[in-house]
Amino acid sequence: MKVADIPPTYCSACHMQRTEIKHVDFEAYYDGPVMDGLTHKQPIDDLILCSDCLKPAAMLLGMIDNKAMQT
Repeated sequence: MKVADIPPTYCSACHMQRTEIKHVDFEAYYDGPVMDGLTHKQPIDDLILCSDCLKPAAMLLGMIDNKAMQT
C-alpha cells in the first residue's frame, strides 16, 4: 500500500476524478466497473481510493473522530 504517484482516472469507490487530492494505491486488483470516457470505455481494475473516500472509512473504524473530519 502506498500513496499513488499519479492520481487514477477514477477513484475505485466514488468514481470521481479528483487530481487535486491524494489517493492511496492498495496495490490490489478487483473486477471494478467500466466507466464511459470521452473517447473510450475505461475499466477500473486497480483498488485506488481518494482521501475523501478514505476519511469516512477511517471514521467508521474509529481511527479518526468527527472533529478530524471537519478539517
